[in-house]
Amino acid sequence: MDIVAALHYLAENIEYFGGDANKVTLAGHGQAASNVHLLMMSPMVKGLFNRIILMSGSALSPSAVSQSNIHYAKQVASLVNCSFDESSNNNNNNNKYNQMVECLRKKPIDQLLNAQPIAPNYLSNFAPDLDGIILTSDPINLMTNENSVYGNYDLLFGVTKIESQLLNAKEEFYGISSLKREQILRTL
Repeated sequence: MDIVAALHYLAENIEYFGGDANKVTLAGHGQAASNVHLLMMSPMVKGLFNRIILMSGSALSPSAVSQSNIHYAKQVASLVNCSFDESSNNNNNNNKYNQMVECLRKKPIDQLLNAQPIAPNYLSNFAPDLDGIILTSDPINLMTNENSVYGNYDLLFGVTKIESQLLNAKEEFYGISSLKREQILRTL
């Protein structure tokens, strides 16, 4: 939601900075590229940008969308003494989560930043999730749905020199097969 708010601010104020609201390009590298790529699929930002530049990341990356944000939020809460007893007889989890969130909001920012939950290798602790608002479906579904806003943008995709180690000399010179391309894109 913070990126969406920033895009709305930009749309309302870009002319005061000498910009053109009809020529906005978003760029991202790594996880930021995944986030920008996900924005291409969101109806909430339609018309707020025109082009995307992705470097070394995409919405197809395993770390692009989280299935475990609540799990990691509970880890952070526990690390800063804001956890709750999930085994209590009170079946109202929303109330428990609200109490946890209120406790987290009262913690100093440095304490929250120092609380590092444990994540699997090569994945993010926190990432966008399928919230039904900004991201309404799985990225692959949104990318292949002809009614999606995904196809409304110009896209430039690149990788860095270090990532070329994924390719052998023949592939660097002649290019790669579509199968290898798909395999590489899914791991970025």
